Amino acid sequence: MPIALNNYFCKKNLTMKKLLMSITCLIGAAAFTACGPTEAEIAAKAKITADSLATVRMQITADSLVAAEAAAKEMMMAAQKATADSLKMVFTADSLAKAVKGGVKKVVSKPKPVVKPMTKAEEEVKVKEDKVKSKFK
Repeated sequence: MPIALNNYFCKKNLTMKKLLMSITCLIGAAAFTACGPTEAEIAAKAKITADSLATVRMQITADSLVAAEAAAKEMMMAAQKATADSLKMVFTADSLAKAVKGGVKKVVSKPKPVVKPMTKAEEEVKVKEDKVKSKFK
């Protein structure tokens, strides 16, 4: 090839390379921006995050209310126990004072037996036992 033609094709190839590189860069930039999430996806993700935060806040509030109720119940039980203990001490002190003063005779009574109610199964067994005993009399 003559030098003149060779220079022409080399210049043309350089221009063509620049054009192809420019087009490739534009297509790459367009593809890069098109691959991101849409506005609807972003809004859905934000809604999910807000819902989960609301759920966590409600759970924390419920847990703190349960803890507060338990603490209040425990304090009430402690107050009742303290009241019962102080009343017991007062009654003990009064009875000791009476015993020292007049020699009060203490009457001891036997505790009454505790009768627990029978369940249906126990009642059925008792009825069957009574029937068997009545046959052998």
